[in-house]
Parts: sequence; C-alpha cells; structure tokens
Amino acid sequence: MKKKLIAFAIFTALMLLLAACGSAPVAETEATSAADKPDETAPSETATGETTSREDPPAEPAGNPDAAEDSGFGGDKFVGQWSDEYSQRAYMTVVPTERYGVYSVTIHWSSSYAEFAEWDMTASYDEVSDSIKYTDGARYTVTLSEDADEVRQLQWDNSAGRLHFEDGKLRWEDGKEESDVDLRFALLTNYAPSADVLLESFLKPIANLHSGESGSLLKRARAAYDALKLASDYLIWSNDPSELKVNLAEAWCGLTAEEQSAFEENIFAVHGLVVDSAVSWGDYSYLFDDIGVNDEMQALIADNTVMEGFTRLFDSAVTVCLTK
Repeated sequence: MKKKLIAFAIFTALMLLLAACGSAPVAETEATSAADKPDETAPSETATGETTSREDPPAEPAGNPDAAEDSGFGGDKFVGQWSDEYSQRAYMTVVPTERYGVYSVTIHWSSSYAEFAEWDMTASYDEVSDSIKYTDGARYTVTLSEDADEVRQLQWDNSAGRLHFEDGKLRWEDGKEESDVDLRFALLTNYAPSADVLLESFLKPIANLHSGESGSLLKRARAAYDALKLASDYLIWSNDPSELKVNLAEAWCGLTAEEQSAFEENIFAVHGLVVDSAVSWGDYSYLFDDIGVNDEMQALIADNTVMEGFTRLFDSAVTVCLTK
C-alpha cells in the first residue's frame, strides 16, 4: 500500500508539472488505454535516416528487492552501485549488458591506495531462485605502479556463484571465495541531474537543432556527445528513476512551445546517431573528430554504464516529454 501511495504521489507531481507548461501528462497509469501507451518496440530514426528497432525491453532501474514488481525484468533489481554496509571497503557494480537479462558484475575490495582485489563475472538472471548466477568468476590482485599504471595478476577463474537478496541486502556467494560470507551490500543511489542541468545540457541542445542548416550534422553530433557526457557525469544509470522523471518534467516547462516541437522532431535522430556510432564507430568518428571530441566520444560509447545511462535518459524523455 505504501508503495502505491509513493507511486501515486510521483505521478501526481508529474501531472502537475506537465499540466503547468501545457504538455500532455505521462501516460503510465492503469487507466491509460493501450492505444495511448508508447510503443516500446517503435523504430527510431538513425543518423542516416534509416530506422532501427529495439528488440529487447529497456532495462528499468530497480535497486531493491521490491523493484521487480515495477521492473520490466526481475534481474533489473540487481542493477546499480552497491557498498558493503559493514566494512565500507567493498564496492560492487552491476550493469546490464547488450544481452537482455545478462549483467556485468565487478566487485572491488581496497587493501590500500596502491593495491586492491577485483572480482569480475558475467551473470544471468534465474527466475526460479530469483538470483543472478555466473560460472566465469575471476579474481585479480591489482597493484598501481608509481606512474599509476595497473598491474593485474590473476588469482583464480572459472568460479561459479550467485547474487541474491536476503533481509533486504544483496548477498554474494562464490564457490572459491571465502571472504564473501560476511558481505551485505546496500544500494548507493546517486542524485539525478537537476531540472536546470537537464534543460541546458540535454533538452535545449536537441531542441535547437535545425535540419538543413549548414553544419546541422555536426550540431547533432555535439548534442549526442553532450547527452552521453551528462549520462557519465551524473551516473544516470544508477539514478533514482522517479527523481529523473520529475526533474525532466520540470525542465520541459523551461522550453517554449516551438522548442518542445523541435525537441520531439530531433530526439530520435540524436538517439540514432549514438546507437549507430556505438555499432559502427569508424563510419561516424569523423563527426566527433570535427568537433574536437573524438577520443572522448569513443571512450563514452565504450562504457556500458554510460550507454545504460543514456538509454535511461532517452527512455525517460520519451515517456515524460513527448506529446502522446
């Protein structure tokens, strides 16, 4: 009951914000008809004018045992940044991969400034046990040289284990690791970017694009880079999704009606450029080289957490901002 009241309060806040700036409300309640709901498999425009379809439903952030109720997939509740509440020296990240229901997991334990242990694994969601399981676990000892170069030494690999919730905390069990028995991970939630930041760094750059103008493709590349940089700087992949949507709704009111229409026209082209660049970097790198961010953009699209954050930013913008 408490969860439903919180969800209703968030929805009411979005309704009031969007109504205040004359936009359509978020169409995500049970009373909304199927015809009014956004098509999650709808094709999006790419940088070359073609269309692509997203076969897999977008990962919906959860970060707690109850989140599967609202999530598109049970494994999504494991996604996020986690910290061991007792030692405060063990940190874990769980990030969706390109394969639906498969997650990249990394755990760090800091021994000192110059040395730490790292565990890496690729886990898949198991519905029967409501856990994510892996069979490729590897442990490394990582030391930093005087020049801050990492030296990685493999301790063991091919370990099997799982992550599951127990008493509201995320527990880790590994077939070869003994130190996992005392670890209880709690979710670390990062604040979403403010309405002002979203307005200036995301909405306006896309709203101010005009097809056919001189340099319009370079401006689209800049808007794509700015969106990914925003996703990176604010760790949007681990933001509170409700806070992100509320701030987007407030930021949306900062656009004129003309700018809102332009954003709706341009957002899918910007999304398409990001996706196309990630798939075929060599075909689009010249755009980012021309605006002086070639290396930075290549690093951003190679980072799974950044791409997941961009996907969540895009999906939230489509849900909140686009007129139904």
